[in-house]
Amino acid sequence: MPKFTKKLKRGEIDYYHSDELLALTWHDKRDVRMLSTVHTPVIVDTNKVHHKTKETICKPQCVTDYINSMGAVDKSDMQISLAECVRKTRKWYKKLVFHLIDMAMYNAYILYQHNIGKKHSFYKFKPAAAKQIIQAHSFSRETSGRPRSSGESPLCLTGQHFPSRVPERAQGSRTRRRCHVCQHTTRKTQHRTDTKYMCVECNVALCAEPCFMEYHTKLVY
Repeated sequence: MPKFTKKLKRGEIDYYHSDELLALTWHDKRDVRMLSTVHTPVIVDTNKVHHKTKETICKPQCVTDYINSMGAVDKSDMQISLAECVRKTRKWYKKLVFHLIDMAMYNAYILYQHNIGKKHSFYKFKPAAAKQIIQAHSFSRETSGRPRSSGESPLCLTGQHFPSRVPERAQGSRTRRRCHVCQHTTRKTQHRTDTKYMCVECNVALCAEPCFMEYHTKLVY
């Protein structure tokens, strides 16, 4: 492969060729490099106009042919690259695993788009899907006893939660609510306890000690 050393301005090209192969670099927002056995270094009009400068947009013939002929693999790689979870690492297999996760996410995104019948951002789809996976497969250090009902979110086991006072109903009146853990526990006798503390994030009333800690550290309390 030849070494491209020229600093190009936007729209300029540099190329090398033999009898059978063309190596071309074209500077758009960044350098775009192409390798082709069927093209010549020809610039063609794309019949498009730049929205700011109003100038006609021209591109190398090999670039326009690639854009018009690109398939599903090229498009999926492009979409994944915009929101990939790969991080720098010396372990090659980690990059492979993260790339497979990204591909699985993108396949799920395509199915989701097909089912709901409208466009949705892939960038927003990934954290929403991750949140649902956490809700469905969250586990605790204690697995014995009755599991929580499906309506309760295991997200209470993640994030940051702090005790707050139950809001007052009227001026000067102290408001209390039933402690959720005392009322629904399966590890000890259930009883009614009124408390003036709650977790605003989970919207449940909890005794300051020990119910607040148990609710946010145990799946079965």
